[in-house]
Amino acid sequence: MSFDLAVWRRAPSAKTAMIVEVYDRLGERDHPAAGMFDTHEFIAAAGERYGLLPDSSEGVTWIGISDDAGERAGVSMSAWTGRTSAVVHVSGPFPWLKPTIMSLRPLVCARNLMLYDPQDQAVYNNRRRYPEIHTER
Repeated sequence: MSFDLAVWRRAPSAKTAMIVEVYDRLGERDHPAAGMFDTHEFIAAAGERYGLLPDSSEGVTWIGISDDAGERAGVSMSAWTGRTSAVVHVSGPFPWLKPTIMSLRPLVCARNLMLYDPQDQAVYNNRRRYPEIHTER
């Protein structure tokens, strides 16, 4: 049994109720509730941080995720970029779901992205961040 996760940028107009709809659509076509981000930079950062595995090929990158006991497993990452939306799909063996989520969260948060687990319908870093507004007095 395996798990699937998705990483994308939440658009300012997105509503939390749209998350399942966004997940179902991304990878096939754009969705207005998802924004653009550099998927290749995200995957490269994950590979640099956790180690690229030799199984990587064009279109699919394999990284090594470790659990608390130091065991490692391969997790695949693939990117899709449309005209206005982008997503990184993550898959791996089900026992490695939680270590993968915990490993990807710092990368997701640092880039103002969100991580969605469709099996548990859990969302990580489901926040909107806006630039500070400076007003003159």
